[in-house]
Amino acid sequence: MKQYLIVLISVVFSSCYTSKNSTHQEADFGGEIVKITEKKYDAKDKAGEYTVIYRDNLHSRVFYYNDQKSLTKQEFINPEGEVYWVIENTYDEDNVKTGTEISYGGRLESRQINKVIDGKAVEGTRYDGEGNIKEVYSYKYTGEWKSEITTKNPKGELISVRSIHREEGEIVSVVEKDATGQITYNNVLENNEQGDVVKSETERPIKEYHEIVYYAYDYDAQGNWVRKYHFDNQREITFITVRNLVYKGDEKKVLTKEALMGEWFVFGRHVDRMEFKADQSFIIRDKDKEGIVGRWELDTEEHQILLKPETKEVKIAFDYTMEGQMIRLFAEEINEEMTLEKRVSTKKTPQQVTESAFLKKWAVKGKAGDFIEFKEEQVFVNERPDKAPRIGEWKLDVKNKVIHIKEEGKSNSAELIYYFRENTLLLYSMDGELQLTLDPVDTGLVK
Repeated sequence: MKQYLIVLISVVFSSCYTSKNSTHQEADFGGEIVKITEKKYDAKDKAGEYTVIYRDNLHSRVFYYNDQKSLTKQEFINPEGEVYWVIENTYDEDNVKTGTEISYGGRLESRQINKVIDGKAVEGTRYDGEGNIKEVYSYKYTGEWKSEITTKNPKGELISVRSIHREEGEIVSVVEKDATGQITYNNVLENNEQGDVVKSETERPIKEYHEIVYYAYDYDAQGNWVRKYHFDNQREITFITVRNLVYKGDEKKVLTKEALMGEWFVFGRHVDRMEFKADQSFIIRDKDKEGIVGRWELDTEEHQILLKPETKEVKIAFDYTMEGQMIRLFAEEINEEMTLEKRVSTKKTPQQVTESAFLKKWAVKGKAGDFIEFKEEQVFVNERPDKAPRIGEWKLDVKNKVIHIKEEGKSNSAELIYYFRENTLLLYSMDGELQLTLDPVDTGLVK
């Protein structure tokens, strides 16, 4: 039921959340995108690097677009790689959405039909799979944008009113009220220069729910985001969403030997991978750490990758199709299909800090009464409850983002990787494990 509600909400309100330069259902993409594969991963912060946690899980979402950049279809893929939810949109000759169908396992679950007047959808009626009316929506506009969505039940009784507020074309807040006028949902957004949300604050007063999340992005050459970093209200990484963008004409691209060389992972798998080497040898590894070695050839005319394992006398031909940064392979003779991706490092933006950023008193998180103060002349004092303070020297290695701390009376110094998250100082061991979280005692900002 929870997943169905998520799917339904994405249909009813997705048209409100288009970006600032789009009209109606058009997406504000750079270039002509025809397909997006989007996968959300758990993530961790390891010594200043955001790392995706890969697992054997094919769960993902796939979006398809028409030539007018309108979303025509969404597929929800389960962890086993099967399509379970499908959302399909229809449009008129002016590219105004006229209807939506939601199916689960091939069975129709819901259908919405829109009434269009003067190039705008002004009303939508949602039916269940049996054809019974479930809800009726009416839409108001400010200019080209939807600014209000009113939801009523089949009897015409008010359920909710959702207001969408924009500044310079970008959504800055969404407020929903129930039939009594009480606020049930309030979402305040901040956007970056590209029009993507970087902060979202959500309140549900009736449920006493309050959440703040932050986002950061990596973009491709067309200005479309390919990685989205999710942070909690403490700005700690929680997830990384990765998108593979397929542009019009990608399927006609010819794969070169140079582009093929390297390590390719099977999409949705933890360790299964192929490595194509410059000497045209290959090795295939799976989760059982078994290795298959042999020789590879690339036939660009037939769009095929030919693999000849050392233990076989015949070559296996994989037909390939370029899909964005992925390669889709299919071997008819063994009925094997897979998608390969290259995995890239996702590091934080380098920080330029000086010694002045450390010169203050810090509270050690999780240890009441424990403080560390970095003083001028590279002296530190560590105050501890009911114990004598530790005193020693500290020194920065700015190039390697390392702080050296040497306590008086000890021959060896500790080496810790440092990173600032807003006003918080994080110290990691050299192998990337978090050791200390320090919060400033004063209100000074990190410079």
